[in-house]
Amino acid sequence: MGKKRARMGEGPARRSYASPSGAHARDRWILLALVLLATVIRARGLAASNLWLDEANSWQVASDAWGGLFTNVLRSPLGPLYFVLLKLWITVFGASVAALRALSLVASVALLPVVYALGARLLSRHAALVACALLALSPLELYYAQEARLYMLVSLLGAACVLAYAAWRDDRRKRWVIAYALCGIALLFTHLVAGMLLVAITLDAALALFAARARTRDRVVWVGANAL
Repeated sequence: MGKKRARMGEGPARRSYASPSGAHARDRWILLALVLLATVIRARGLAASNLWLDEANSWQVASDAWGGLFTNVLRSPLGPLYFVLLKLWITVFGASVAALRALSLVASVALLPVVYALGARLLSRHAALVACALLALSPLELYYAQEARLYMLVSLLGAACVLAYAAWRDDRRKRWVIAYALCGIALLFTHLVAGMLLVAITLDAALALFAARARTRDRVVWVGANAL
């Protein structure tokens, strides 16, 4: 912003003493510190309370045989993805209270670098770090990070959808629209109501692609990704 002001005659540009690579390295260290802080905060007291009703339901569904798992999920508005992941998780780590909740903890911590990447792309690196700090210390985030339910997975996949779309809108690279489609599929297979986020993204895409004079190929690619 300082360079822009200098060009427009609004005052001298502020000198930067950090190289871009140094600034990125600093951001990576800050982000790593926030990830470690968030992990410590979320791991503390993870098994302090017993499972409540919805968490017990998660355990019951994930502990069932594969056929029973899908039968239970088909009777529910929830998708199967979280319960499939939880079943695989407890196969490796066991079905203790801490182990059941740890999957949500991992999703919550994984959300931080996604939020950083999204904030840096849409706003600035400083805004991205502030967002990560707020996320790491959020009491609401802490609550759901210590619950054996699907909400942290929904948050992670939703943020990944927005990031992939924002990246594709900027450079139209095929890998980003593929990532968006895959994240969108995973999101819908986690919770159908989260599909409203895809509706909001598509409305933005309509403005970016159809209101503006975008290439026909980009429009076809976007429609195809959503059809998928």
